[in-house]
Amino acid sequence: MDYRLTLIGSHRVLIQSECASPVKQEHDALDLIMLARRHRADYLVVRAQSLHHEFYRLDSGFAGAFLQKLMNYGIRIAVVGNIDEWLARSNAFREFVLESNSGKSVWFIATEQDLMSKLSA
Repeated sequence: MDYRLTLIGSHRVLIQSECASPVKQEHDALDLIMLARRHRADYLVVRAQSLHHEFYRLDSGFAGAFLQKLMNYGIRIAVVGNIDEWLARSNAFREFVLESNSGKSVWFIATEQDLMSKLSA
């Protein structure tokens, strides 16, 4: 997987590149956990377009299982990119995003610059 480590404020952030491998299965979370641990990252940034479409269908269970694995290991994640298509399709997903964004473990953020602003505050 193609990632770069950066410091934003006091946070070590591992950011997925535009050309990184897609996240297609629940077990991909384990690869991301190992990568984040190896780099001692506080946050993992995954591109919205790299997540398999099943992630955005909450009834598939993929998002819940994937995110739970990350949270079990204390890995916080930011999904960065345009998710408007998925928000328009599902009220449940829209509510999930609103709830997630009010916490500290899972964020859905439009741009990397927005993430930098949030972490620098």
